[in-house]
Amino acid sequence: MISLLLLNIPVVFSVIIIVGLYFRDLSLADTLLCCAALYFSYIVFVEQSLGILNILTLTNLELVGLGVLAAVYICFRLNKAKPDIVSGLKKLGSYFPYNKLGIFIISAIFAFTSVKLIYNLVNPPFGWDSLNYHFTFAVEWFKSGNLNTPLVVFDNPCPSYYPLNGSLVYLWFIFPLKSVFLADLGQFPFFVLTFIAIFNICRKLGALRSYSLLAAVLLTITPNYFKQLSIAYVDVMVCAWFLLALNFLLNLTKRIDYRNTLLLGLCLGMLIGTKLIALAYGFILIFFFFCLLLRNKFNPGLISRILLLLVCILAIGGYGYIRNFIETGNPLYPTVFQILGKTIFPGVMDKSNFISFLKPEDYSLSKMLFHEGMGVGTLLFVLTSVPLFIFMVLKKKKLTPEGLIVASSFVALYLIYRYVFSLPNIRYLYPMVASGYILTFYVLSNIRFSRRILSGIILVCFFTAMPEMARKTELVISLSLFIFLFIVLLFTYRKLQVNFTKLVAIGVLGFFCVIAIENIDYNKHEFERYPKTTKISGFWPDAAVSWDWLNKNTSGNNIAYVGRPVPFPLYGTNFKNNVYYVSVNKTDPVKLHYFPHGFYKWGEDFLEVHKSFEKSGSYRFGEDYSTWLMNLQRRGTDYLYVYSLHQTKEVLFPMEDGWARAHPDRFRQVFNNPTIHIYRVVK
Repeated sequence: MISLLLLNIPVVFSVIIIVGLYFRDLSLADTLLCCAALYFSYIVFVEQSLGILNILTLTNLELVGLGVLAAVYICFRLNKAKPDIVSGLKKLGSYFPYNKLGIFIISAIFAFTSVKLIYNLVNPPFGWDSLNYHFTFAVEWFKSGNLNTPLVVFDNPCPSYYPLNGSLVYLWFIFPLKSVFLADLGQFPFFVLTFIAIFNICRKLGALRSYSLLAAVLLTITPNYFKQLSIAYVDVMVCAWFLLALNFLLNLTKRIDYRNTLLLGLCLGMLIGTKLIALAYGFILIFFFFCLLLRNKFNPGLISRILLLLVCILAIGGYGYIRNFIETGNPLYPTVFQILGKTIFPGVMDKSNFISFLKPEDYSLSKMLFHEGMGVGTLLFVLTSVPLFIFMVLKKKKLTPEGLIVASSFVALYLIYRYVFSLPNIRYLYPMVASGYILTFYVLSNIRFSRRILSGIILVCFFTAMPEMARKTELVISLSLFIFLFIVLLFTYRKLQVNFTKLVAIGVLGFFCVIAIENIDYNKHEFERYPKTTKISGFWPDAAVSWDWLNKNTSGNNIAYVGRPVPFPLYGTNFKNNVYYVSVNKTDPVKLHYFPHGFYKWGEDFLEVHKSFEKSGSYRFGEDYSTWLMNLQRRGTDYLYVYSLHQTKEVLFPMEDGWARAHPDRFRQVFNNPTIHIYRVVK
């Protein structure tokens, strides 16, 4: 826990001083968003730099943080500025209205969020992307000191070439604790940032404070969105960075200054460096940035602002794309990139792998609203946003640049989701949904829509969302805490507002005390809890039992795995084990671009996926038992962990399992259940 403080305190104080020196005149909400942009950009930039130099360690991160703080403090002393944190906190406490609806909202969000966070702190992580690559990549970087990314095997290999910023954020919280205890809450700060950004953008458009808060609240209680608190994905990060970038872009509608250009560039870098689809989202805002530039007369200052923007984007978000281009000649590798049928960047797979088996109903509105947990709010407020905006513009005959940018972004985000990437994952729509709420509540505020009617609709949204935000025991506990808080706040809210600064200080101190105690318990019982949480997590019980067995029977061993690509739990407590895939041919270790003549194509039947990996030129072609055994021995492998193949209609095992069973003198089976086989490698 001391390492956690040593890692973060210098960075936090550096950010506060920088904001106090150079961003003093920003609004409170802009100041908070500015602090977040600087903090997370620092994390990504420093980790990338140390990783490139092959010296990415906790000690070096702490030393860099102290060095930066020293440099910033010298500037602070020379400037004689005094950042004022206390007055900002007092002002923040006054933002929440004193009325029954406001207290209801605060109580409900705090209760449901607290229970969800506590559940995450107690239980081990789940979520396919987390255990497949977000955490796996971060642990590999933690152990190796560089940014070498292993291949995702027996499944879509694209994640090995994805942008890295999400995993770098998780790595920051993995380093000091040697576990994902806090990293599993990695999306929570971005829920808060999204809330602030929605509120602030609404205010910039001219919406009243109460309407702006309601827009932020409705996205927060959207069940599909809220449940992202349970898993360490990156979709809320994408939503947050898009909205932060949009927020600073709107500042530029008044004047193209260096500070907001810098902040826009940092947020765009974080955005495109977090998820591939976010690259397209980022181009929307870059387009509007250049549109704003065209309103000004040409001067050398505009060129310098463009360069500043591009440098920030590349420094914070360009690493993954540049790495791919250097290694493969394609920044979007492994996917073939074509424009109008002409190949611009060659690859080893095409888009048809992901969309050939999709049906029109996968994009249906009823599926999104009633089967994907998008809530009543999406139906009432998001789908009506553009018609309401057009109605307001025609009625008042006034169109502001800020309103046009938000409305156009809403439309562009949907078109990218539907026709560019064409993957019907609702979580890709979070930025669009947020933009829809912003537009609608801007219009409702502008036309002075009845607050009483609006309050009733908000309550309906809350009560219909609650059963989807939590289930069974979690729902009962959340509702009980909500009722308790609502009653208490009815009588103490005014007093708490006056003492908001003290309340924040107590909350921060209490948070660190809780996580210090819970971290000890988590490390003791992490793997015991995997089998106990399978009903909630969705992971198959066979795997959870095998993870617990492996953790109890290993102590810093080398583990080769094959089959389903879920390597993260095999590392064990405090990442004591080394985990890797061993090649069945002479190319070991394996990278997809080491096999440039392979081409991977499949449809709805997942058996085609596995067969494609064994075709001529592919990374599992030329299989040979003797070569595979030699690769295992060269790496000093202690255990062979064999999952059954991923998403096949019948339980099938990869070829390595047959080799191991055929050579009991080399492989002694020590664990067996219907979908998992573990062998001790005889040396």
